[in-house]
Amino acid sequence: MRFSFLVFLSLLLSGGIQAQTSNALGICTIKNYSAKMYEMHPRNFYIMQDQRGIMHFGNEYGIMEYDGNYWQSTHLTNGTSGYAMAQDKEGKLYIGCDNELGYLSYDSSGTGRYQSLYDKIPAKEKAPESFWEVISEDNTVFFFSASKIFAYRNGQFNSITPVSPKGRFTYAKKIGNSLYVQEQGTGLLILKNDKLTLVNGGHLLKDADIKALLPQGNNAMLVVEHNKISLLDGNSMQPFPGNVFSLLASHSISHCIELADKNLLIATRDNGFYIVNAQGDVLKNINIQNGLQSNDIHYAYLDSYGDLWLALDNGIAYLEINSPFSFIGYSSGLPGMGYSSVLFENKLYLGTSQGLFYTNWNTRFVKSTFKPVKGIEGQVWNLSIANNTLMCCQTNLLYQVKGDQAIKIQGIYSDDDNWKFLALHSKPGYAVKGTYTGFELYEFQNNTWKYLRKLEGFNESCRVFVEDDKGTLWVCHGNKGIYRIELSADLQGIASAENYNASNDFAPDFFLDVSLVNGHIVFASQAGVYRLDPAEKKIIKDQELEDIFGKDRYINKITQYEDGNIWLFPESDLFLYRKVSDKEYKTEHNVLHKLSGSLVGSYEFVMPLGQGLSIIGSQEGFVLFNTNYKSKKTAPFHVMVRQVEANFKNDSLLFGGNFTQTNGASALVQQNISEWDYNLNSLRISFSALFYEGAEKIIYQYALTPSGEKTKNWSGWTNNTQIVLSNLSEGEYSFYVRAKNIYGVISEESAYTFRILPPWYRSVLAYLLYALIIAGLMVLAGKYILYRFKRQKEYLEKQKNVALTLMEQEHVTEILRKEKELIAIRNQQLEENVIQKNNELASMATMLNQKTEFLVYLKEKFKDVDNDTVQVNPKLFKEVVKTIDQHFDFDDNWSNFQVHFDHVHHNFLQRLREKQPKLDQSWLLLCAYIRMNKSNKEIAAHMNISVAAVEKRRYRLKEKLDIDSDNKLVDYLLNF
Repeated sequence: MRFSFLVFLSLLLSGGIQAQTSNALGICTIKNYSAKMYEMHPRNFYIMQDQRGIMHFGNEYGIMEYDGNYWQSTHLTNGTSGYAMAQDKEGKLYIGCDNELGYLSYDSSGTGRYQSLYDKIPAKEKAPESFWEVISEDNTVFFFSASKIFAYRNGQFNSITPVSPKGRFTYAKKIGNSLYVQEQGTGLLILKNDKLTLVNGGHLLKDADIKALLPQGNNAMLVVEHNKISLLDGNSMQPFPGNVFSLLASHSISHCIELADKNLLIATRDNGFYIVNAQGDVLKNINIQNGLQSNDIHYAYLDSYGDLWLALDNGIAYLEINSPFSFIGYSSGLPGMGYSSVLFENKLYLGTSQGLFYTNWNTRFVKSTFKPVKGIEGQVWNLSIANNTLMCCQTNLLYQVKGDQAIKIQGIYSDDDNWKFLALHSKPGYAVKGTYTGFELYEFQNNTWKYLRKLEGFNESCRVFVEDDKGTLWVCHGNKGIYRIELSADLQGIASAENYNASNDFAPDFFLDVSLVNGHIVFASQAGVYRLDPAEKKIIKDQELEDIFGKDRYINKITQYEDGNIWLFPESDLFLYRKVSDKEYKTEHNVLHKLSGSLVGSYEFVMPLGQGLSIIGSQEGFVLFNTNYKSKKTAPFHVMVRQVEANFKNDSLLFGGNFTQTNGASALVQQNISEWDYNLNSLRISFSALFYEGAEKIIYQYALTPSGEKTKNWSGWTNNTQIVLSNLSEGEYSFYVRAKNIYGVISEESAYTFRILPPWYRSVLAYLLYALIIAGLMVLAGKYILYRFKRQKEYLEKQKNVALTLMEQEHVTEILRKEKELIAIRNQQLEENVIQKNNELASMATMLNQKTEFLVYLKEKFKDVDNDTVQVNPKLFKEVVKTIDQHFDFDDNWSNFQVHFDHVHHNFLQRLREKQPKLDQSWLLLCAYIRMNKSNKEIAAHMNISVAAVEKRRYRLKEKLDIDSDNKLVDYLLNF
């Protein structure tokens, strides 16, 4: 028995030595998930990782799954809580609940649905109780409650009752191929072939409140109860050694698991968790004070990478405990950015932007809170050990540190920064301090350093400098290149200061750093690695180191310590080159890539602490790195398509993120191609890497490849976890995605194949319909062509007849045209005759009028002569007058005029006289002139009267004819 216990301790100790250095100091990264993030109840009971790597959580409101980016929730029957889960060998997830049990199934779209099995339990076996544990073994799934164990196989339930009539089942655990069950009042039992058998020494645990059972080899078993830890070995129980009992006496243990380094993680209900080593000593306590969001832990679980998940009473926590890194920052009592560190007199001193802090250096810490060194405040640039004294360069002062006290070195100080303190190996007992304006000299006297003088002759900033084996100081200035400083033999000043810059055949002037590598002066620059050629006294490319680091690489800093390993700071990254031989180094970068971007730019710092542990300055304090750490986190991991939605279609879910197998369980590889209608050709695809450490820094690449195309056109790396594919044509596509984690490791490719069906008008049925339509149209077209030929023939015949008819009509028209022309000629001639006749009639009327007027005139004259009887024979004149009277009768002339006028004007005068009998010959003559369209002037000339008389006569004529205007008079007579 004692031998077994010693073996147990040796097993724990052998596995724990390596991890103690990494776990004892510093705190691992903690990420808390609140109820607001996963949108379920704050209280969680259980954690399990499925075969694909997706995390599942039993919650007060149901079941949740998490892939590193997206949370998905499944509510159970009647809103019951998810208390326990187990996955069978085919990947189906079974769940134990309050008065309910079942499994998670997936439909054709990959969406999870809870399927109850409770109805399959025989009615007489049912009882209101909780199923607090589920265990899968071979082809059977066991559901545990207080009163019964239900074995589910081949679709049927078989119940197993307690050994004792009053017994109650309180704990169950599968260890190896054995299933252990605790029964209160009976002890620890083993379940085999649905039979319960008491194990050797099991009766010792009949009253125990077991929280965990851990195998320890040789049939020994570690038993964790709510307030103690014991070793069950055969028929005896031994208490666990160390101080764990005194620390946990006042706390209630809820769960316990064994870590990858063989240390124990003990979860409590009121103070977070403790890490206990093989000797029973508590190494660390993580609780709400240093990162957890709740002290009440219900369940602890290690995922496939060995990292820790905690089901809390208020939320979920993820802790990167299986990591080579632990962090020292505010939660450890260390504020500010990390600039320098030193291990001195069993104390670890850390210099930050806010002061100098220390803690006792011991690999077995319960708490590792750092305390400030008294007397120092503000920026600390450098810590160094000189002549077995610890020196601290603070912004304005130089201190010697003794324990927790800082003693200011006396002397004359400038107001400039104190960059670095370096003991001169070429001048034992002396040291130089680099300042913003050159060097100061110090001497070691009476176990302390005394300020001597400022070394005149060089006044540039001396932040980065080293001493070579000849006592020469090499200084790298921020923007002026490299200086070679020779001290005077009497140390009174600077003998020479030679500048190596562009003017001295050395191009890199900016962002330089100098260090000693393999005994040589080496310079890091933007253009690669350089070294001093002592023979030529020139700075040349270091081909040996360039072959190791890479040619012309941008390097900020190179550091080498006594172990021969080289730390390289290229830009914002960090590499470790482990020395294999004088010219051979093994590169280690993947793990250190996690620190990329978190270092303090231009002030990078790293220092080995021993036992495979190194400390690195960061923007949030310091990082402890276990250089002996070996992890599978640098192996390829999985990435999954987690959701496919129809974009712009009310975000319809097309794929729920779970590939399914024939039995409805989840699978990692797609079985069937998804098909969607053409109206769903704009997609939003979400994906996630199943790698939880630094999930927010994981970047992705994706490619969309049409069917038959082998070349993948990868996108650029992005931290987006969604991609929108718009307006896809019909056809089959494969969407590929891969990820790169914080270690620079690229995941395996994940593919999701889908098919966009053609629109209805481009479907096979549509094409058949198109063929039928085209055939029908061709038949109709043939008939139509024949019909057109017939119609065309008829049309041509009709056109021929129409043409003949037109020719006849044109002939007739031509005849009519010629007749019309003849008629027009005749009408023109008639009009000309009328005009001529009118002119003749006007002339006739004029002559008649003139004759009449003349005869009137003669008659009047002769009347006058007749009255003058003195000289003229009266008888003679009477005869003349008689003759004139005879000629004065012109009725015949008027009659002739009237006949000719009426002949031309269609009996105008006759008709006018009949209608207007009051008009005498003179008025009729005026009407005739107006009818002939004579003007007033022409009428006045014909009638031998004035124009005014004509107008007057026209006015009187209107009165006679009862016409109110002159225009109407003309119209009346012309149209009469």
